[in-house]
Amino acid sequence: MRRGLVVTVLGLLVFAQSSLGWWGFVHYRVAKEIADTVGGVDPNYSMGPDTFPSYERYFLIIHEITPEFLWSHATLATDLDVVPDAPQYPHDGRYPGRVMYDLLTNKLRPSSIAALQGPAAYEQNPMETAKGFVVHNAADNIVHWDYFLGGNSPAGCPGIAYLWETNHLFKEEWASYIVLMLKDARDGGGTGAPIQLFRGAGEDNMMGTIDDIFSSLTEDANLNGVLDPGEDQDGSGTLTDFTGEVFGPVGADGHRHLLPYLLNLHPISYKANAKLMHLAMEVHRKNRRNTDVNSSGGESSEFAVKSVADIVSSFSTEITGAAMQELNNMTLGRFIQLNLIASDVNKNSYSACAVPGWYPNDVMVRYGWCVQRGIAWLANIGQ
Repeated sequence: MRRGLVVTVLGLLVFAQSSLGWWGFVHYRVAKEIADTVGGVDPNYSMGPDTFPSYERYFLIIHEITPEFLWSHATLATDLDVVPDAPQYPHDGRYPGRVMYDLLTNKLRPSSIAALQGPAAYEQNPMETAKGFVVHNAADNIVHWDYFLGGNSPAGCPGIAYLWETNHLFKEEWASYIVLMLKDARDGGGTGAPIQLFRGAGEDNMMGTIDDIFSSLTEDANLNGVLDPGEDQDGSGTLTDFTGEVFGPVGADGHRHLLPYLLNLHPISYKANAKLMHLAMEVHRKNRRNTDVNSSGGESSEFAVKSVADIVSSFSTEITGAAMQELNNMTLGRFIQLNLIASDVNKNSYSACAVPGWYPNDVMVRYGWCVQRGIAWLANIGQ
């Protein structure tokens, strides 16, 4: 990427942005399912790679993926335009979780490993940190960048960030609601009712119609979730308003938040080991791994090892700050907004963009793949 050019033209007004990928809750939920299925991983360590912001903005116009995020997700950035093109996975042994595992099993003495640890959330179990990186990267590897898309939109798409923002940033947020509802409100031991926004002959088997999948869900004047009877287009469907089983009544802030049983199912407490991350970054620099590749295929690197203090600061902001609040911030109103975006994507089907539709079944299929890949990568963590 051409950061030197950007800095020359635009100066140094830079804004760091939160990480992209599966939301923290889904990373936690994937790791929890792995733990429940085969054991060997603590889901609270599943957010280590998202310690660093995924991208920076220059004067709100130019976007660039940060070198730290490229390191933590084992990717190479490609050319920079108004938004970044989709990164590449070189698959060359740079996955940081496996580097950490090698450090812990082959390089560091037990006394040195003990010295890495302390009472804070960023000073926790080094081996669990390594395994958390492995599971996180396995899950992201499934969905980047052919499901949660990336790169500038080609001609014919509605706006330059249609792939990178609408069909990545918003889609991953929407997918978190889907996973929560279909794993926990429906099948995962919760008390909620089955979720059926619309079910009828020839329609999508979970939510809505193919042409306008989510337009049936709306809000009335009192902020109650209601379903539009007009969506029952052929008279054979069944409309079920599940919202009272998932979202509580309107609160003091004017929003309907998740019911307590859904929050209590996941007592999340994210952890990692910042000193181990620092050591793994040192290995990355020592091995002279690049982080960027240009349109001619040449590679370069702007990677710099972050200090332990910088890692701690970023972890505190991105993970124990923002990511810890994701479930608390989920609301019916936001789900409705995201469903309207899904409806627009599915209805208009911008063929020039090759954009896949937003369907709950697709989310859950990929969720299952993430679980299976996480299990496989954990079993081969030392390879």
